[in-house]
Amino acid sequence: FRRVLFRSLKDLGYDHVYSEDVGYYRGVEQACLSRFPIKSHATFVAEDLSDMDAKREGEGWAKKKPDQGKKFQRSPLKLEIDVNGYPLTVYSVHLKAGGKEFDYQRESEALQVVQFVTDDLAKNPEANVVVMGDFNATPTQKAPKAFTEGGMRTAYDFRGTKSGNTKDLYTTHDSGRAIDFIFMSPGLAADAVDRGFFVLSTMHPESTYRWQDDPEKEKVPAAYASDHCPVAIDVMRS
Repeated sequence: FRRVLFRSLKDLGYDHVYSEDVGYYRGVEQACLSRFPIKSHATFVAEDLSDMDAKREGEGWAKKKPDQGKKFQRSPLKLEIDVNGYPLTVYSVHLKAGGKEFDYQRESEALQVVQFVTDDLAKNPEANVVVMGDFNATPTQKAPKAFTEGGMRTAYDFRGTKSGNTKDLYTTHDSGRAIDFIFMSPGLAADAVDRGFFVLSTMHPESTYRWQDDPEKEKVPAAYASDHCPVAIDVMRS
């Protein structure tokens, strides 16, 4: 997969690459491909999430699960990137997958990342911090909401069409859901371009293909890049 990806991006300027195992038994990694220098990186494989229970204020949170909320299933990858003198802190996340029975785990992971960002902003309130990736939860669920409730802006606020039924315009997954997000600190959001958020389509399999019914789950159709679409937002230094 890496060889195919790098061949596809050859000569497009993604000269700075970092990838690291993030503690998942399947060997899944978090990665970043950047056109700008990656100055530092960190993961949080051993982070204790049990103290996140104290942050579950208000209603709507999932009930505590004794086998969940102890550590990240897949640790976030934190990177410091120098974008031509514009410092950017990136948290690449892949929250726990699965149905509602895993809401508690996702919420714990989200709350811990919010705490990481809160700590970053305590040191520098103007810091440009972005949390992005696969949240495995829709906008109305508590895991994504934890970020906006924690003071971050969602890139969906900067979409081109903001009224009416926009579901089909901004779905990011083959299931017809929006589960991929970009959340920005106030400093970074101040530089976001209105109407600059978009979902980039990729090659999808024919409509009759269902990975759930595929006995060889990894044998997806040719040119099927992912079951997710990339999400993007334009940011212009003020």
